[in-house]
Amino acid sequence: MVEVSITQAFPHVISFINELDQDIEITVNYEWLPILCEHCKGMGHKASICKKKRSITGPAQQTWVPKTSVDGMWAKGKKQVVAADGFQKVVKGKKVQASVRNISEVNNSFGMLDSRFDMDQEQRQNIDEGEIPLSLMDRILCWNVRGINNHQKHAEIKKLINSKKIGLVSLLETKVKNKNIGVIYNRIYSGWCFMNNNPWVDKGRIMVAWNPCMYIIDIRVCTSQLIHCMAQSPHLNERFYITFVYGFNDEVGREMLWQELTRLASNIDEAWMILGDFNEILHSNERVGKKANKKPYESLRDCLLHCQMDDPKYSRCFYTWNNKQQAKDKVCSKIDRAVVNLKWTYAFLNSEVVFLPEGAFDHSPILVSFY
Repeated sequence: MVEVSITQAFPHVISFINELDQDIEITVNYEWLPILCEHCKGMGHKASICKKKRSITGPAQQTWVPKTSVDGMWAKGKKQVVAADGFQKVVKGKKVQASVRNISEVNNSFGMLDSRFDMDQEQRQNIDEGEIPLSLMDRILCWNVRGINNHQKHAEIKKLINSKKIGLVSLLETKVKNKNIGVIYNRIYSGWCFMNNNPWVDKGRIMVAWNPCMYIIDIRVCTSQLIHCMAQSPHLNERFYITFVYGFNDEVGREMLWQELTRLASNIDEAWMILGDFNEILHSNERVGKKANKKPYESLRDCLLHCQMDDPKYSRCFYTWNNKQQAKDKVCSKIDRAVVNLKWTYAFLNSEVVFLPEGAFDHSPILVSFY
């Protein structure tokens, strides 16, 4: 996916250097292009009919037309007064009083009817400009943080949860000992409900936490590589299944994950999303780098076909992991993903998945939004 500014000239050819140091040119074909005004830079009209362009010459001038005859003109028994230039003089005008509307003040002491009560100035301005806000705190976040015992990571994660209005979050590859779980909870999830898979794998690999005011979560299955839940939210009309996964680094270990997902699919007849770090690519173009193994294993593809899952609408980062190296040593892969079944697509037509930039981490956060 290539993002361009709506005001720039749209490219017709994209040039790049591939992983073999070859210069590649790809022709760009557009199914549709917006109509842009060259004068005001607005959308939806051309310069020839631009209202702002016409306003430069000034508004149309009114022309006074003198009366051709003033004889015999009477109003309420009084002779009309006509000036020497032939225009009628107003003797007694009628005053029009503007109607005054009584405005009743309604006090909303709880503030829950106003979705802007806890938004900052920038968010309120976006709403005033026509942007429709999300329901508060109903987004879903899944993020491989690769260890969560660092205080700096705590601050970054909590900042993202607050800024993106997250109501349900799963952190992967956490590597937290049982004795430190309470510290993590108090620093990141204080006041929320909490679950992890520490009993199934040493130090744990998956944490799930949710705001009880925004989600009701029923944990159905927990293993060393997944946590499977039924989720409900008062802001969404449909309940849904959601499965957070972290695939092991070895192919044999991941075979267990594919089998577990296949068994889950046989009992699901509602909207379902699987998201997380699969530690596997689905297509050969999902991994680049001279030292990268670009051959995908068929096991993941077979699993998703059996579960009838596919990629939903998504945006931003295509490659979701990189090894933080430079030049020839750099490897980028799409091993984090979200997949949904057909019932999810029908139930949440306006849902969207965004892969955010990884920043100081090596994995992109997966953000699921409902509009």
